[in-house]
Order: sequence, then C-alpha cells, then structure tokens
Amino acid sequence: MAIRAAATGGEWSPTSISESLPDSLVKDHLLRADSVGSSGFAPETVARALVVAARIVSDGFEPSLYAMNEIGGDTDTIGSIAGQIAGAALGADALPLHLLDRVSHREDVRRIADEFARYGVITNARPWP
Repeated sequence: MAIRAAATGGEWSPTSISESLPDSLVKDHLLRADSVGSSGFAPETVARALVVAARIVSDGFEPSLYAMNEIGGDTDTIGSIAGQIAGAALGADALPLHLLDRVSHREDVRRIADEFARYGVITNARPWP
C-alpha cells in the first residue's frame, strides 16, 4: 500500500496508511510509529520502516541508513521495507552510486529491481543506474 502510494505521488505516512486498515496491531503501531521498537515483530517493523522511509526522503539514503543501523533489532527487514518505499518515492536516481558499487551481484539486483518496477506498482519507472 505504501509503495504504491509513494510511487504514484500519494500520501504514505504512517497515519494515512493506518486510515486504510481495519482495527489491528499494525494499525495501532502505525498510529504511534515514532515510538515503536524494532524487535522483528511485524507491526513494529512496518511502522518503523515507514518512519525510516520518511527520513530517507528528507535526509537522503546514506545518513538514514547509518541512523537506522543504530536503532538495532530487525534492521535488515526495516531497511528493506524502508528502501522499497523510499525508492518508489524518489526513483533510482536518488541512490548513491558509491553505495551501489558495493552491492554484490549488482546486475542481478538491477534486473530484479527493473522487473519489479516494470510489472509492479511503478508504471513510469526509470532504469536503475
């Protein structure tokens, strides 16, 4: 839901996403996203990922990733979800090339990302750098 909203210029804040959900733990955690933990419990992970994605959009990928790692806990899953949302919002051009150069199997990752963009939620996707 958040990826589609980010890709199409819609609203994807924790509060706006929560408005589309039935009463649930995910909704409860989204409504207090700034104060949830990062234990790996799915409602916490989704809420924390939306907060990190917003920070990526406002502050950039690299400083946000370093800050996210300092949170501890389930940072790999949080980073994955947050990166997908922020990537949909910002596009491939926002990815720092010096970080992309360090990605192992970069061409495989690029192919998968391009296919996701082409067949997924992003209809006007630009190719990955």
